[in-house]
Amino acid sequence: MALLINVGSNFIEFHNSKKGIDLKLDLPEKIINYLEIIDQIAYEKLIDTFLFENGIKNNECILILNQEVAFDKTISIEDSKDNKITIDEFYEQIPFSENIIKKTVAEDQNLHLFAVNSQIFLFLIKLLEKYNNKIKTVVPGLIFDQVDLIENDKNKMNKYNLISENKNNKNLIINKSLYFLIFIFLLFLLVFIFKNRLNSLFKPKNDILITPTMIITPTEKPIDLKAYRVNILNGSGRTGEAAALKKKLEENGFLIDSIGNTDNDYQYTSVSGKINIPLKYFEDLKNKSNLDFDLQKIISLSGDIKEDVIIVIGIE
Repeated sequence: MALLINVGSNFIEFHNSKKGIDLKLDLPEKIINYLEIIDQIAYEKLIDTFLFENGIKNNECILILNQEVAFDKTISIEDSKDNKITIDEFYEQIPFSENIIKKTVAEDQNLHLFAVNSQIFLFLIKLLEKYNNKIKTVVPGLIFDQVDLIENDKNKMNKYNLISENKNNKNLIINKSLYFLIFIFLLFLLVFIFKNRLNSLFKPKNDILITPTMIITPTEKPIDLKAYRVNILNGSGRTGEAAALKKKLEENGFLIDSIGNTDNDYQYTSVSGKINIPLKYFEDLKNKSNLDFDLQKIISLSGDIKEDVIIVIGIE
């Protein structure tokens, strides 16, 4: 039996009667308000701590977005001439302009339209997967008559799955990149063949041409460590950790914008960064700071945050 996770505008509920799980996490307005995440770091920290303290791990999960979170509209398929205008108007009325996942499903002579702020559940999914939880589907709860029996209707789970929209967008980008790389490879191959063909036509038959081989070792472009501002927060409960890390990073060429303490202690060290920062920067940060964090689990920072990188020092 899957762990049912009901996501509301200011709460997250966890329920699995077989495992005896019946928990609720309240989300304060200073963290999330009007379906927008105000403080991303606090949002992720609150959920991370809740999952860790309650031992929510190794589950198959179904995320259910209630009516407060998922915007919806139903229109008749018969009104085909006006459908496109109606659909466009519906999505234009959504109160947030970025990070929208849209879903249109045809069923019973009707079109069901859904829109949701993807940040609300994508950050939650990332933290659930951190504790080895597997996400089966993300669906709007209003399409099910009885939420507790949602697993029994696999057809609706697949049809209304919002994760598939996010994956399709990623796959489209990946496929376009793959086609471009194949095109470049074939272009170079044709140039190479053509050049060798010309050389063979003009080469003297009785001469042996020895062409020296040059081995070119590519040099990796160094990263400007001072191009990104770092904020260090001490969440370990130990005095002086942020100051010590600041000194060490500055000695290694990093730009430290500010240091401070978190309101609560963190179990693990975490690193957040904006998406335009190259991976090589974080590799240097890990090697020169001796911080224990996973390069594959760096948290994305939104563009309106002042700092480019935020380090939260944990207990472990």
